Amino acid sequence: MGLQVLNAALAIPAGFIVGGKLTRKKAEQSQIRTTRFCTCIFTSAVLFFVFAASAILALREATLPAELEGMLALPFTVTWSMVWGIIVVGGAGLLTVNWLLTGLAVRLTHRFLSTP
Repeated sequence: MGLQVLNAALAIPAGFIVGGKLTRKKAEQSQIRTTRFCTCIFTSAVLFFVFAASAILALREATLPAELEGMLALPFTVTWSMVWGIIVVGGAGLLTVNWLLTGLAVRLTHRFLSTP
């Protein structure tokens, strides 16, 4: 399944690059907002495809619930419903964090580089 949190961390350098370009172009506030929004959409879409591919590969494992149970030494039985819940809730949370990191990185980079 991989560690998808590290993929979400790639939103930070993407935000730095876009924020730097906006500063260099001396963009207006409306252009900054639009570009930040489009960047958040792009990075979230890329992460969604990475996450979906990882989830598909994980769900093809017939023994996934038992593997999770053994790997994490859980005192209860893991069901397929729990696995689906982890995928859906974890994926939504990860996409939210990715969106926030991207927007924050663009905003902070632009503010930092445009300060005299």
